Amino acid sequence: MKKNVLCLLGLFLAGLTLFSCSKDDKGGGSAIETESPVSIHLNISDKTIVPDHIQLEVLNTETGQKKDFKYAEQISSLKISLLPGVYTFTVSATSNTGTKVFNLIGKKENVSIVKGENAVTLDLLLQKSSSGFVFKEMAYAGFTENETNKAYIWASYFIIHNNSTETLYADSLVFGVSAGNTKLPSVNENIVKRLPAVGASSLLMIPGNGKSVAVGPGKDLVVALLAKNHHSVSDNAPDLSGADFEWGENTEVYPLEDNPQVPNLVSLHKESRSFTMLHMRGLSSYFIFKLDRPYKEFLKTFGHEDKYPNPTVPPVMRPYIPDSMILDGIEQSDGETIVQKVLPSSVDLTHTFISEMGKGLTIQRKIASKVGDIVILQDTNDSMNDFLRDQPSSLLKK
Repeated sequence: MKKNVLCLLGLFLAGLTLFSCSKDDKGGGSAIETESPVSIHLNISDKTIVPDHIQLEVLNTETGQKKDFKYAEQISSLKISLLPGVYTFTVSATSNTGTKVFNLIGKKENVSIVKGENAVTLDLLLQKSSSGFVFKEMAYAGFTENETNKAYIWASYFIIHNNSTETLYADSLVFGVSAGNTKLPSVNENIVKRLPAVGASSLLMIPGNGKSVAVGPGKDLVVALLAKNHHSVSDNAPDLSGADFEWGENTEVYPLEDNPQVPNLVSLHKESRSFTMLHMRGLSSYFIFKLDRPYKEFLKTFGHEDKYPNPTVPPVMRPYIPDSMILDGIEQSDGETIVQKVLPSSVDLTHTFISEMGKGLTIQRKIASKVGDIVILQDTNDSMNDFLRDQPSSLLKK
């Protein structure tokens, strides 16, 4: 009897051991996870464009692991398998119609993949090709005043770069500030529904007769809020007295100091009662485009009357710039996350930011290559990929 009990106990323990081993992942103490099928549908509004040479990058945001998939044939849906988790899907593709090659790009973040069948839809957008003019650098987060150690806002600037190997003309090049705010969805009700056209709260234009402002290949235009020597006030701010242009928005409410040696931009549209200010926290986004007609005609075609969330504020006739006209854009936020995109993904797939205010930091576009002495900057319409964050001003004297 005792012998039989010992035998049964031994068989029980042996079975328990086998059961435990079968649940372990190579002895790691956790169950072996199996991959689940994922069907990815590629959605393109223009049905005449069929994507080929598709590259899919899948990032597991929990583990940081990436998987890359390549598909050469013309297809509109992809089949892959993934472990359960939270993922970011990024697709780039081309489409050869026989007469023209289109570049397409799409991205979807925070997608939960669960056990069993999964389906994901990615909207593919035509990627904007650079016209030659791109943003090179932007300083909006403030500097540090020497005497008070407080934030100094007056040295804001941006740099436009001719990213081509030919001389271009910046006449009628317009700098736009988005009306939408990337962290306050309440102000975006009218704005987001009109994407991919971008609503502007401010438009500032470089004056000229068509060939007045020549920009050589690889050369820059520096545009300052105030074209003065800010370095004498703040050690981490540059001397902008030699800027190519300044804002020049002198108003009765808040007149700006004017440098008569530096030409002013032309203010086409401004919703602020004072002057156009770059958002210190980075909650406004920015873009450039060429005005192809008198502004009154442009507004007649592309203007929409928008109501403010505050009913006591009268409606505004706001310009909406079609994404097809936008040459370059930078989506901004105040950190890694973004609540609401206000630039279409065809202009900027992601966003970038400056980590600290009042420290004299800037965002600067990466260098892609050189053609002789001409610097070609990286321009993939993906700010998170194209820009270096938290850089000291490149205009500070070494």
